[in-house]
Parts: sequence; C-alpha cells; structure tokens
Amino acid sequence: MKQLHVHILEAVDLPRTEFLSFSDLYMVLQISTSSAIQQTNVIEGTQNPIWDQDFHFSLMNQNQAVLCA
Repeated sequence: MKQLHVHILEAVDLPRTEFLSFSDLYMVLQISTSSAIQQTNVIEGTQNPIWDQDFHFSLMNQNQAVLCA
C-alpha cells in the first residue's frame, strides 16, 4: 500500500469572515477514495495561520485518489 505525506505550512492574508473579530482557522484534509478526515490544529486570532503540521494518508488506489483540502 502506498502512502501520501502532506505538509501543511501556512496561509497568508486570508479574508476576514467576521466583522469585529478574527476567525478560528483550520484546514480539513480528505482523500477522495477514503472516508477518513484529518484536520490541522485550530489557530485563533490571526488571518495568517502557521500550522507546520504533517499528515499521512494510506492510498488504496493511487491512480484515482485526489486530496481535498
């Protein structure tokens, strides 16, 4: 079985979604051929979150797998 390794580093200048405060930001990752979902830590109080996190996915059929984030 093949493995996909994903490194999520950061996002820059994300648009505000709330008028008076910052959003609590995170990313959700899923492989199209699996129901397993992985999520970054929640970063509060910024529009420039730095996650610096690694994720690993097992690929059953690597030719049809798409990473959704």
